[in-house]
Amino acid sequence: MQELSLDIIQNFLQKTDAAIVPQSPQYTQLRNAIEYLIETDFHALIQLLYRIDVNEAQLKKALNENLPEHAADVITQFIIRRQAEKIAFRKNMQKNNNINEEDKW
Repeated sequence: MQELSLDIIQNFLQKTDAAIVPQSPQYTQLRNAIEYLIETDFHALIQLLYRIDVNEAQLKKALNENLPEHAADVITQFIIRRQAEKIAFRKNMQKNNNINEEDKW
């Protein structure tokens, strides 16, 4: 089951559009995978969060402000938000990539 959970998360991370809304099947699937990792392999979850580059201080603060049973939802929202930031950054960089040949290094 752990590998299935990691596969679910990897599939989400490879998508080009991270627009997942709560209560959607994709959100539920991602949340359940996160919850499974919380319960069975917390170390793998921590490694995943570092690789995704979730802001540790903000996540800790949010987890402290919520009930423990909401941890999977909080982490899922942070992952989705971070992926959306990365996608927006890539799109912005592609737009700004139209540099005049004379101005390129």
